Amino acid sequence: MLRACLNYDTDIVTLSWKSPSDQCGSFTKYSLYASEDNGPFVKLDDIPDISIQEYPHQLSVANTNWRYYVTILHLCDGTDSATSNQVLIDNTYPTTIEIDSLSYDLLTQNIIAGWSPNPSPDTKGFELYEYNFTTQSADSIGNTTSYTKNITELRAGNFPVVLSSYDSCNLSSTFSDPHRPVLLRGSIDTCSRTITLNWNKYTGWNSIDSQSLYVSRNGGPYIRDTTLSDIPNSFTYNKLVLGDTLRFYLRTYKTGDPFTSSSSTLTFETRKLVTPSYIYLSWVSVNDNINDNSTISLSWKSDNLQDINTFSIDRSMSGSVNTTIKSIATVQNQDEYTATDFLADADINIYNYTIVAVDKCDDTVSQSNTSSNMLLNILPTQTHSSYTGWENGVSSYELEYSTDRSTWNSQFYSTLPITMQNTQTAGCYRVVAYENTNSLGYSSISYSNVQCRYDSLSFFVTTAISPNGINNKFVIKGVGIDQTKSTYEIYNRWGELIQQANISQPWFAEYKNTPVPSGMYIYIAKIYGILGEYKTQSGTVNVIR
Repeated sequence: MLRACLNYDTDIVTLSWKSPSDQCGSFTKYSLYASEDNGPFVKLDDIPDISIQEYPHQLSVANTNWRYYVTILHLCDGTDSATSNQVLIDNTYPTTIEIDSLSYDLLTQNIIAGWSPNPSPDTKGFELYEYNFTTQSADSIGNTTSYTKNITELRAGNFPVVLSSYDSCNLSSTFSDPHRPVLLRGSIDTCSRTITLNWNKYTGWNSIDSQSLYVSRNGGPYIRDTTLSDIPNSFTYNKLVLGDTLRFYLRTYKTGDPFTSSSSTLTFETRKLVTPSYIYLSWVSVNDNINDNSTISLSWKSDNLQDINTFSIDRSMSGSVNTTIKSIATVQNQDEYTATDFLADADINIYNYTIVAVDKCDDTVSQSNTSSNMLLNILPTQTHSSYTGWENGVSSYELEYSTDRSTWNSQFYSTLPITMQNTQTAGCYRVVAYENTNSLGYSSISYSNVQCRYDSLSFFVTTAISPNGINNKFVIKGVGIDQTKSTYEIYNRWGELIQQANISQPWFAEYKNTPVPSGMYIYIAKIYGILGEYKTQSGTVNVIR
């Protein structure tokens, strides 16, 4: 007789046995006997089918104090019988055992549970449950007869697991303590080159001895990086090199036992920040601001800007340190940029400019060549500073002249800075520098500040005009005149205003597009000089027809 198992719901005792070997073919039946409360054995039944190995005994009253045995008839002599051992109803539960560890497989990332054999001799198998701490309930997720189990195959996720042992009568032990492996999480800060790791501490052991962080770099073997006490549940890793792929896991060690548990792995794939292969300051050039200080504009080119956040414009003067005067945000798919330094006074100063690339972490990653504006002086003699900063230098310089600062004419060419040229003639001058073709395949130009020489105010006024002759218009001519401010007025003999205009507009002896009669007319001229002078002159102009 093997066992007698009581179903407490139905009050049925299932008797089971293993048939002996019938070498003579003489077995004809089984006879079952039972004893309640240590009373005499009474035959329950005869079973003529010797292939049957189980029998249900329905109890009238739930009582676990029953004994059973079975006999088999007949042996080879045809007369004798064989009697089994006696068994009691099994009401002994398996011993409660603990899970040794719950651990992630480093390759598959499956959660594997492991435990030692149950010392109870009648242990049939083990059942695993997902445990809920809030409700203190357990939900079965599967069973096994081995001493390890892939929890992930049963149910995905990271959750508390408890274990129960059951015997051949399906009597189950109480639950083990809940165990839960470490789930590793983290975040990366590429600017500070750090990785912040955090985790739930291992649950299930009475105490944790220590925790060790392991790191694999670029697919290499795991190497222990740091050993922590049982207290921390976070760690900042500061050995990050952009471009590396790092994989982490945490191993937890149980106090006083050889058991360990590996956490889930956590991988960070990083890339190196893309930096420009060049930043080229193409030109630094002075703007001709007639009524204000001359400002300076700059232009530069660069590439590989996806990780560049801004360009800083650094400026210095001779003997001073660089100061950032402006930041320009990069624009997607744009490789050429311009900016203007409105705080510069290029009529008196030479400035040195450098373009600095600043990445998304606010780090300087590269910088351009340094270039300077040209400063032109014409007093007491003509000189100018060299243009500096071009990769292959200056091809040539050109001195230009203009009477009105709009149309410029070439005065002199040289491959060297131009000096001692004649700038005595009233008018404006500037220098143009031409770049030798650079390695990027283009060349640029740069303008100096504009310097002007002005005569003192002097003018004359037409006193007679013949509309049908050569001298057919009233004009005011002279030198040192500020054409933008100077005006005149014409009155007839009765004091009526018939013409009012800037001196750049002649009077053709007309009033409202009709010729005026011959005679004397009065003019009043209000003339401003470029050097700040002012004169008012009145007189008569004779119209002769």
